[in-house]
Amino acid sequence: MSGAEIDRAVIEKFVREELGCTCPTEVFASVSLEKNPAIFSGLLKGYLLEIGGKLLVYLVETDDLALVSTNLEKIFRRGREKRDADGFNRFRLVVSTPDIQPARQVLLQQFNDLHELDEKLHLHVIQPQQLPELLS
Repeated sequence: MSGAEIDRAVIEKFVREELGCTCPTEVFASVSLEKNPAIFSGLLKGYLLEIGGKLLVYLVETDDLALVSTNLEKIFRRGREKRDADGFNRFRLVVSTPDIQPARQVLLQQFNDLHELDEKLHLHVIQPQQLPELLS
């Protein structure tokens, strides 16, 4: 989807309120959404948001914690590679799951144990109702 087809206000509200991003408003002038992008092929299906050439957000909705856990390092590796190759500032993985407490505990511990992390890689574990309406 191109930025014209996406409700930028919905995306900006989600990124600011649910992810805690403090990007300037002008960053949200350009928003694109890609379903099941090739870069994450073979891992987890989801949506890749590219926001203002600054922020990459990969949104995954699942109840299969084992599948997320198995692929977590690969997703961050590919996200970091795309972030760096395309000149973005940050990569955020958003995992939406109904079992938020066990998922958050397991995934955040695993995330903190990953090698090659930097301060511009982030993991968010949220409930499905927190996703932007256009994705839920």
